[in-house]
Amino acid sequence: MRARAYGVCLGLLMACGSDHSGRGSGDLRAVPHPGPQFPGAGQSGSSAGIAAGATALGCDAPLPFGGRPTGPATLTCFYGDDALTPAATVEWIVEADPQGELVHVRLTLNPSFVDNTYGANAIGWGDTATLDPVQDPPKMPGKGMMPGKKPMGGPGGKGHTFKDLVGSDHAEFKLTDASGVLRSHFKADYISESTGARSGYASLGVNGGDGKMIAGSASDVVAVQSSLERNLNACGLGNFTTDSPATDSVYTANAAAVNWDYRVIYDVWVRKSAFGAAGFGNASVDFVHASPSKKDGSTVEVTPGECPPGWPPYCKDPEGCCIAVDGYCGGNPPVPPEDAGCIAIDGYCGGNPSPPRDAGVRCTGLDCGPIGY
Repeated sequence: MRARAYGVCLGLLMACGSDHSGRGSGDLRAVPHPGPQFPGAGQSGSSAGIAAGATALGCDAPLPFGGRPTGPATLTCFYGDDALTPAATVEWIVEADPQGELVHVRLTLNPSFVDNTYGANAIGWGDTATLDPVQDPPKMPGKGMMPGKKPMGGPGGKGHTFKDLVGSDHAEFKLTDASGVLRSHFKADYISESTGARSGYASLGVNGGDGKMIAGSASDVVAVQSSLERNLNACGLGNFTTDSPATDSVYTANAAAVNWDYRVIYDVWVRKSAFGAAGFGNASVDFVHASPSKKDGSTVEVTPGECPPGWPPYCKDPEGCCIAVDGYCGGNPPVPPEDAGCIAIDGYCGGNPSPPRDAGVRCTGLDCGPIGY
C-alpha cells in the first residue's frame, strides 16, 4: 500500500531557484531548516531550526564558540494545560568548536505565554491586546489617566515592560547523559544589565542575574544567549529598551526593525565532555517561566510530546533540507513521485538514483511516505 505523503503549508514557501552542492537543478530550499512554528521570528533567519548552525541565531553575528553542526538535530515539543498547542520547544544538536564539541540546546517559548513585546507596543498583555499598534498607535492619556502614563494590560492589569524581562526571567534546563543520569542542571538568565554589552544589557548566563547552577559544573556551561540580547546587541536595535518595535497580533515584522525576534528564546552551549563516557543523552525542561506571563501564573509545568501534525517535518540534516513543491525536490533524472507534495529530507524526493540516506520522508521510485527514525 502506498504511504501517504506529508502535507505542506504553502504559506511557508517562497521562490528559491539556486542550485546547491550535491543537489539537482530542481532543488527548492524555500525553508531549508524548518524550526518551531511559533510566529514572530522577524527576518534575520532565526526562524530556522538549530541544525542551520550559528548563522541562524540572528543578524549573522559571529560567535566565538560552536556553530558547525556535527550530527542530526532533535526537536521536542512541551505541553502545559493546552494539549494541542505547545507551550515551548527544546532543540539540541552537537556542534564543533576548537575547544571540543559542544552540546547546543535551544528553548523557544510560545509567544502566547510570553514575548518580546513591551511598553506601549505590548501585544496580548491585557488591554493592549485589543489594539493593532501598526494601525492604532497608543493614544494620548484619557480621562482618569495621569499624564505620561500608559494603559496597563496583562492578567490583573500587570502589563509588560522591558524591566519585567530584565527583572526576573530565566529558564531552567536539565541535561542528562545517554544512560539517563542528570549531569547538568541550571537556571539561565534571560537578560540583565551588563557594562560589557553594546546596549548595556545581556544574558549573564549561569553566573549572574537570575542564572544559577543547581547540579554540575558552571565551567561546563560555555555560553548562554537570549533572543532579546541578540535583538539589542547583534541586530543593533539597542534603542528599544522602553517600547519594543510596534507589531500586530500575528507579529508582522516592523519595517524599522525587521530583524526583531518577538519570541523569547534561550540558547545554551555545554561541553560534551561533561557527559562522560556515556555521551550526551537528552535536554528537557520541567516548566516554563515568565514574570509576568500572559497566563494566570508565572510558571507552567510542562510535559514532552510529539509536535503538532501541521508543523513541517523537522530538519535534522546539518547540510539542510528542502521542501518539495509538486512532489519534486532535486535529484536526477527528474522523475517526481506520484504523491505530489511530499517533503524531502536531504534534498531528494522521488525517481532514481537512490532515496536520501537520512530520510524523514522516504521516496523510492513512485512511492513517497513517512518513516520514523
